[in-house]
Amino acid sequence: MEVLFMQIHRSDYLLPGSNALHANFGVIAAVVTRRRGRLPVATLTTIATVFVQRCTVLESACNIDVAAWNPAGHRIFDQDKNMDSEGMPVRQRQAWSTAFGIVLVAGVILLGCVAGFDDFFFIDDAQNECLPFFREMGRLWLSGDLPLLTTHTWLGGNMFLDMVLSPFSPQTIVASLLAATSEGRTLPVLAFAGTNFVLVVFSGWWLGRIYGLGRRWSLLLGFLLATQPMFLYVFAASWWNSASAYAWFLFAFAALLHLRRSLAPGAFALAAAGGCALFASAMTQLHLAYALLCVIVAVADFRAHRSLRRIALLALAPASAFLVAAVPLMAEYVMSSGWVMRSSGWHNNGGEQVSHWGLLLNTFNPFYGSYTTWFGHQQHLPSLGYSTALLFFALAFFRWKPPATPEQKVLLAFGFAAFLLCFLPSQTGPMRYPIRFLPALAVPLSVYALQRVAHGTARIDQRTIKRAAAFIATVTLLTYFSAESGLFYFDALMRLAMVPVLFGGGALVLVHLLRQPTPRDPRVSWAMLISAFAWVVGLALTPSLGGSKWPYAILPDTDAIRPTGRPGYVLGLCDRGSAWGRPEQLGELISGRYLLYGQPAINGYSPVGHKGFAHHFPYGGDAHGLFQPRATLVDMARPAPGLPGIHVHQLFEISDIFACDRDLDAPLVQQMAAAGLQPAEAGLRDGRVRIRAVNQLASIGSLLRLPDADGVVAAAAAAARREAFEVPGRAEARHLHFSRLYWPGYSATLAGQPLPVRPYLGAVVEVEVPPGGSGRLDLHYEPVSWRWTRWSLLVGLLVIGGTMAGLAVGRRRRA
Repeated sequence: MEVLFMQIHRSDYLLPGSNALHANFGVIAAVVTRRRGRLPVATLTTIATVFVQRCTVLESACNIDVAAWNPAGHRIFDQDKNMDSEGMPVRQRQAWSTAFGIVLVAGVILLGCVAGFDDFFFIDDAQNECLPFFREMGRLWLSGDLPLLTTHTWLGGNMFLDMVLSPFSPQTIVASLLAATSEGRTLPVLAFAGTNFVLVVFSGWWLGRIYGLGRRWSLLLGFLLATQPMFLYVFAASWWNSASAYAWFLFAFAALLHLRRSLAPGAFALAAAGGCALFASAMTQLHLAYALLCVIVAVADFRAHRSLRRIALLALAPASAFLVAAVPLMAEYVMSSGWVMRSSGWHNNGGEQVSHWGLLLNTFNPFYGSYTTWFGHQQHLPSLGYSTALLFFALAFFRWKPPATPEQKVLLAFGFAAFLLCFLPSQTGPMRYPIRFLPALAVPLSVYALQRVAHGTARIDQRTIKRAAAFIATVTLLTYFSAESGLFYFDALMRLAMVPVLFGGGALVLVHLLRQPTPRDPRVSWAMLISAFAWVVGLALTPSLGGSKWPYAILPDTDAIRPTGRPGYVLGLCDRGSAWGRPEQLGELISGRYLLYGQPAINGYSPVGHKGFAHHFPYGGDAHGLFQPRATLVDMARPAPGLPGIHVHQLFEISDIFACDRDLDAPLVQQMAAAGLQPAEAGLRDGRVRIRAVNQLASIGSLLRLPDADGVVAAAAAAARREAFEVPGRAEARHLHFSRLYWPGYSATLAGQPLPVRPYLGAVVEVEVPPGGSGRLDLHYEPVSWRWTRWSLLVGLLVIGGTMAGLAVGRRRRA
């Protein structure tokens, strides 16, 4: 084994970043591969490393001075070569090999997730909100319309106002088009996750180069940021909008520092584009972190250059991005605040998804089992990929004095700011859950850890080992006794036993492999094996995120659950039993899942809600819309005021209701029967009952055929945001009702003249036609904020174009 280890190390074909991680598993995998003769794996590893060894792009722009970051002159494995042995242009070879290395690292992470768990990227919000609405947004894009509004669901139908879907994020646009054109869910899910992984790895690599790390160290940084647990197991697996925001946050971080180094048109365009994409990806926490980063960069640059012109140029990039993306996309929520139900305040009730000292300290501990409280349930994450685990090695066994560069000061200041953000209350204004700041905190911690290991002086002796072991033991015990109740369970005790073994053996191997060209001490191999064994034991003892609460792959294929085939909307009122498990029938779906199967439904998903809608379908503001069954049924059977013979359920065009028999009693059944709601099928799973509306109203598009709609005919095909009708004249005024959820952006014209549009019963669109009014009636929705924010978009684009032109002219003059 020692001979094989020497051959592997001298051949230097380990994967990018494996210099730090193969103490645990990289070399073991290579040894096993060579021993067993698995040629495809060995060949892939060899080819990958040949490319990755020379990975670099943006080298001249980064202007990396290795001596400034490594004053002690320690051996660095990633020093660039001047000539290519095969005669290929060095810069071209480096660009291609860098791209290949980034895609390879991202692909390995993606394949690892898919191979480890079924439907890794399809839990919680991913299946209840993201993919269903992505499919709907893709359908709207293909129809030539903007994905602002959908009439296929009531709750969450205003996709633009909800923001959380990020309809104009680049990743969302691509994934929504794929979701609309493919039958299954594999292609859009993998495309969305893979794009985010590539962007995170690339941005991490770019940051590494800016901060003086070599090519492979920079790829290792990209790997660490892409496997940060909050991003990998929560954002990428569930909160897709947050995954996109994190990816663009890293890109915008690197682009802003790049602009500080090079005030050039291209650098300004990258910084502005990164800011625009970040603001288009809805995640307020990272928007706030980016704003603080911009302030910190401006202060650091001013202290270094004392130039107001530079500060102005640095400020114009995020400011123009704010005008182009943030204002047009977020102003509608602010202007519609009187209609939404989004909670706001400053409290820490329940401490839900709040950072605590144990959580932050145990980012040093790769065997920390309980990562966060996920809606009252203990969640456990695999240990692989803790981005700050390496920081323990760096602090314990390496000495390094950071250079006093502006970039380093930015890193320190932003790390402190991100640390403070992690301790905000659970509800901070409209923002929730400060654990969402953890990926931002991981950036400076990971960068500093790799800097310290790559450029520092290694020191390992009895004293450092004792201190390290004491620190790990203290942190682990404090956390278990303060935040855990399962200290004396077998897996907890095993973790406590394995942590010192992992760190002790891993530290010895790390120091030898990074600092010695040819390690010959046989103790290295034994330490490597012991450390790898501890890592495997800890990983085996840690269950997956999805297995703790939700099983993966709980939704069957699209052909397993079929729509009713009847016009109108389905209303699901059973939120217990198999609703959270694997559904087998249409009535067992919840939240926005109906959209996956092409079934129009009252149910949906909305984190902001609608006050008028909640009056008829009370659900307490829960984003999944788990309606209160009895209160909802009572309201649906209620007569509609001012409309003789009409009941509320008819205004919402409900065709079928799936309720639980425990929520029905004789008086309620009698009241429903009088309203035309008849039980049609009983004995379904979990005591469900199917109730059918026998007196549905006919409609023309969304226009309900009530007496005031007599003689009205469609003038054009109905679309999500617009409809047109021909209205004959009548002596008295008409009140036309549309089965659309009212929002302030609705407007109507009759023969070019505006008509009043208002909500009926606080929820349904009502248009008043004056006496004698006739002609073409156009009903149209456009966000009310766009009347003003379109000018913000124009000004932002002009600022970007004007600044780039000015920088280009200045460069030509200086040349």
